[in-house]
Amino acid sequence: MRAVSFHHTKKEHLQVAVASLLLAALLVSSWLRLFPVPRANASDWFNPGYQQRKLITIDGAQIITGPHAYFPVLVSFTDPALRTTPSGKVTNVNGYDIIFTDTSHTPAKLPHEIEAYDPATGAIKMWVRISSLAAATNQLYLYYGNSSITTSQQDITGTWSENGANNYKGVWHLKETSGSHADSTSNGNNSTLINVLTQGSAVGKIDGSDEFNGTSNYVDMGDTASLNITGTQVTASAWVKGTPLVNNTYIVSKSNADGTVGYSIYTGATNKIRFFIGNGVLQGVLSTTFVWDTNWRYIVGTYDGTSVRLYVDGVQDPASPLAATGAITSSATFPLNIGRYNGTGLAFPGTIDEVRISSFARSAGWIQTEYNNQNNPGCQGGVGCATPQAGAFVLALGGEELGNSPPSVPGPLEPIPAFANKYINDTTPDLGTFSSTDAESNDVEYEIQWDTDPNFALTPDPITRISTTDIGFVNTENGADTSPFTQGQAIRFTLQPADALLNNTTYWWRVRARDPAGGNSWGGYSASRSITINLSPETESWLQTTSDQFTTILTDPDNVLTDTEASPPGGVKVKGW
Repeated sequence: MRAVSFHHTKKEHLQVAVASLLLAALLVSSWLRLFPVPRANASDWFNPGYQQRKLITIDGAQIITGPHAYFPVLVSFTDPALRTTPSGKVTNVNGYDIIFTDTSHTPAKLPHEIEAYDPATGAIKMWVRISSLAAATNQLYLYYGNSSITTSQQDITGTWSENGANNYKGVWHLKETSGSHADSTSNGNNSTLINVLTQGSAVGKIDGSDEFNGTSNYVDMGDTASLNITGTQVTASAWVKGTPLVNNTYIVSKSNADGTVGYSIYTGATNKIRFFIGNGVLQGVLSTTFVWDTNWRYIVGTYDGTSVRLYVDGVQDPASPLAATGAITSSATFPLNIGRYNGTGLAFPGTIDEVRISSFARSAGWIQTEYNNQNNPGCQGGVGCATPQAGAFVLALGGEELGNSPPSVPGPLEPIPAFANKYINDTTPDLGTFSSTDAESNDVEYEIQWDTDPNFALTPDPITRISTTDIGFVNTENGADTSPFTQGQAIRFTLQPADALLNNTTYWWRVRARDPAGGNSWGGYSASRSITINLSPETESWLQTTSDQFTTILTDPDNVLTDTEASPPGGVKVKGW
């Protein structure tokens, strides 16, 4: 009887603790039902795995004579929310869980390529293909924060494909500091030889770039069928930073010595820029207003079958257009070189970034829009784009919106007793009562696990039961409510005969929740709790065999076992109940 009296003292304290905890749980549940955390509607969210998003607004004034179909936009800014640490929301150090969609929330995300990502600062430089870039305000969503993403979500070749037209024949960011320079198009025109002063790590216009010494340096992209453009259309472009005196050198070349075949961007004499195509004779435009300085300049040359044009920093040079006709003569025996002509000498002194070759003559509006985008993408060096950026391509970056969050970690409604491990004299007991709240007030379903291993090791697998597919889960507040249950209400789980536990064995159990109508992502597991199956308990341990230990009034003699009085089958009921 002394043992029973000892538990009597513990019980008086536990009764007060239980009442306090139940009252606190009720108050929290009621508060969350009345004032749920505001979050986006699940139907207005690309994928529930992503926890955050921001709205990117592109200034329509920067888009010239659109719409432009399948336009690769440079998204480049710094935002602390895009850090992985400290306090960032991106979960992958490579930025793989950053994706883009349009505002219609179509199932497919927009193709994108990561040129650079800094997990410490949240700086991104990514190319995103916009299906139709209109001459008006354009918006797209940037999603981030998805811990399930561990591999790249990029579609690099898709970013540079125009709905299957594949007009891009070569796109080189020149950012690789070792190995080959990769071609981002599906043509695979990677460099075959690199001989430069600095590879990939020179300060570029977009990211890293190559620096050339002006005597012997060049990059060889090889001679392939895709680069051997023989039709009546071509566009060649590059960002270039030279010295104030750069004459008679090649920036991009796939032509012969006299310029009668192929195409090239050439510095020309008298400190000018020339773009020419060879259609049996050299047909080229020599700039009239351009003068070399030490700034980055965007050089573009086009041929459309009727004229050759030259653009500098998005503006057509007054010497354009130059009338020309006929197909470009094959340059099949000349590899495409960056930084020199395919031969000796004529090497460019300076830095080159973002070289592109296309078998399509880009329009003046397209070229001006490219320049506006790449020259001032917006928010460079800042801490986000909350304030509209005058003259920037990205006008503003919206505030952080939250996705449909998983429910809270379920909390057991019965406190852990002072003796920690609970003894149960039943092989199919209930494991207790628990509850989870959901920020969007969605119904929730539960998964419960038990195992003889306190760490829930996968070998052998823990036993798992889910409320929507398995029996044993009951809403104790509303028995008619079935899974998925009303969030915030008390749920009890009872083991079924097929899951009978072993006598004289200790088990650990835990529970988690998800909202199938919302994010459908599992939240975290509750802290594990232990039980020991003991079918023949001593008098001293009887009060640990059932949840009755929290409600038994020991001052009533009818509720006390004597040393000679046996417990009934199952040990759940006692004398006087």
